[in-house]
Amino acid sequence: MDKTRFAIFGAARGTAFARVLSLFDNAQVVAVCDGINERLEKIREICPDARYYADYDQMLEDGGIDAVILCNYFNEHAPAAIKALEKGIAVLSETIPAVTLKECVELCRTVEKTGSLYMLAENYPFMKGPMEMKSVYEKGTLGDVIYADGEYIHPMSAKTYRNYTPNTEHWRAVMPSTYYLTHSLAPLMHMTGAMPAAVNAKCVYSKNNEWEYKDEVKKDVGAAIFCEMDNNAVFHITGWAKYAPHGTWYRLCCKNGGVETLRDDINKVRISYNEWSVPSRCSKETVVLSSFGDDSKAGNTGHGGGDYWIMNEFIKAYETKCEPFFNVYTAAALSAVGILAWRSCLNSGCEYKIPDFRLEGDRRKFENDDLSPFRNAFGKITYPRSKFEKI
Repeated sequence: MDKTRFAIFGAARGTAFARVLSLFDNAQVVAVCDGINERLEKIREICPDARYYADYDQMLEDGGIDAVILCNYFNEHAPAAIKALEKGIAVLSETIPAVTLKECVELCRTVEKTGSLYMLAENYPFMKGPMEMKSVYEKGTLGDVIYADGEYIHPMSAKTYRNYTPNTEHWRAVMPSTYYLTHSLAPLMHMTGAMPAAVNAKCVYSKNNEWEYKDEVKKDVGAAIFCEMDNNAVFHITGWAKYAPHGTWYRLCCKNGGVETLRDDINKVRISYNEWSVPSRCSKETVVLSSFGDDSKAGNTGHGGGDYWIMNEFIKAYETKCEPFFNVYTAAALSAVGILAWRSCLNSGCEYKIPDFRLEGDRRKFENDDLSPFRNAFGKITYPRSKFEKI
């Protein structure tokens, strides 16, 4: 059996993916790229036969690669993805693919032009609780979703933050919370199949953030983001919230009842019905421990097995030529929600329509929109990183 030949760009997070790939008989890591030699030495223990590079372009040029996993910096995925796609290499992107609407357009056009596979490696939808919620919702007894909540609350101590954020120009130090939204929104989309159509948001600030550097731009610590979906439901999400307490929680409120993960155990879900809507042979309220993935190799992989299942989805899509749920259009829509939610935060919470990136007419409207709080290739910041910053 031929194995899918993977390259990894970014050995820090990439080490976890190398371990996951070792669980698949039909995949192998053949190349790794990172600019820090210590990281390469660590991942070499997992895949000693791979080729190692400090230059991404050279790794792609040398060939012998079927797919690349992008684990590079958050704000640098689109250019790296486009380079790979143009060489006929499939792309699995570990974070949202784009930090500008222009990048969203360019990425979608490149996928269409090359016919190469692109998938977002969003792992939270494949955790046990969210997958149980998806199964319950798809049975139809709850009725159509009307409202939903997605919370991703992840505060850090100063020590942890500085371990992940080495300086004030690192992407975590400049990123508005709305951009890091996939963990809160993507699971709700995966459960229901709903796509975002419009967004508005308000961000919140804290006077003293102990984790921040003294000269770091003062950023928001979370946002209340409201997405109107294409089925007219409203989804309320947080982006990356840094207030307390730590936790991840999802809820679907539907016509006949609802389903939610338990706040103290994301592997358990509560299913509840209106008294007059309880299906036959069902209880008004039930708490279920999800068994999703119990008979698989996912148990010891990261994010509650989510890392394993996204790799499984990607390899299946590559081998069967089937379109994954988190394809380039879904990924671009998620990026656009984060981008436009931040603009809403800085414009008194006004509503922005989400482009349909399948439509060239929508894409033309945003093909030159390169506003971003991240520095561009010329070192310029073209959109404020905080309400306290003027551009």
